[in-house]
Formats: sequence, structure tokens, C-alpha cells
Amino acid sequence: NALFVLNRCDDLRRLSRHAASFLRELLGERLFATIHADEAVPEAAAMMQPLGRHAPASAALADLGVLAERVARLCAASQATRSRDDGNDASESHAA
Repeated sequence: NALFVLNRCDDLRRLSRHAASFLRELLGERLFATIHADEAVPEAAAMMQPLGRHAPASAALADLGVLAERVARLCAASQATRSRDDGNDASESHAA
């Protein structure tokens, strides 16, 4: 169950828009997130500062926040499923 993140998407460039549209159509729900191209990212790296400090209004920072929330929800759901499955395994072994 692979998920994909589209990185450095630039809506101002036609090729980037078309590529993003194609990938959205091709991947559907497997396209997990899109991170927009943002010059603040390499600028923050060059200044050795966290992106949130260098450019708190950065589009890429907002996209990364959305990605982080989605990953956290996915991990929580996976953990809940695993815990539920472990509980079922334990009750089945006691019944045997």
C-alpha cells in the first residue's frame, strides 16, 4: 500500500501543473500530499534556520504541516488496528 508525496509542485509553471494533474489522476487516493515549491526552503537551509522560524508564512511549511497531520492520523489508525488485532489474537488463544 504505497503512498506518494508530490514535492516542489509549482502551480505557476504549466508543465508542473500538467504533471501534478496527471499524477493526481494516475495515483488517486495514493497521492497522500502535495508540497508546493517555495524558495523559502533552500533559503532557510542556507541560513541554517528551521523553516518555521525563517518563513512562518511559507506555503511549503503549511503543506508539511498537513503532511505531518496525515502521517500522524495514519500511524494512529494503524496502531489502533494493530492493538485491536492483538486483542483478538489473545482472546482466540485463551478460547483454544
